[in-house]
Amino acid sequence: MKKLVAFSIFVVCLATQVSSQAPSYTNFEWDILKVGYASPLNNNQLKPGTTFGTEVRYNLTDNSSIGFGIEGSVFNAFGDEEDLDVDVSAVTSLTYDRYLSTSSSKRGFYGLSIGHYSNGEIRNVRNDNSETIDGAKSLGMSPRLGYEFGHVRIMGQYHYTFKETTANYLSITLSATLWGGYKN
Repeated sequence: MKKLVAFSIFVVCLATQVSSQAPSYTNFEWDILKVGYASPLNNNQLKPGTTFGTEVRYNLTDNSSIGFGIEGSVFNAFGDEEDLDVDVSAVTSLTYDRYLSTSSSKRGFYGLSIGHYSNGEIRNVRNDNSETIDGAKSLGMSPRLGYEFGHVRIMGQYHYTFKETTANYLSITLSATLWGGYKN
């Protein structure tokens, strides 16, 4: 009986939260393409590279959103060597953002994402016999800070993983946002 009461309270709270949508902003936002710069912090073997991804968010209220994101980063890709080895990192994460303004299409935000990190390596990229090697996998979290300019979003994010064998890195991204924006 106690479990049924607790579950009922949870469902009522969840329904209240979901039904209390953001009155001043569209419900869904989609960063259709995020591109940017990635710099490794705990691995001296890696050179800076590029990052790309996508993220979908649902505005719970005017000043908070939850979402789901996918991001990939490529390190060591700009060398001149004949037998170039490229390191890659993939992240799948759940996100939460808190906005600093609720009355404009231009607003700052801070947040946190929690996700699964997978590293890998592609050896001899420029040769016909390239080889893919799976790397370490880890859970991780990413504090994030950024600014929205209507349908453009700039964000800095520190990707911290819970295993030392997985790369920690800083990414700075620029993205174009669909469906987001201030309604009033």
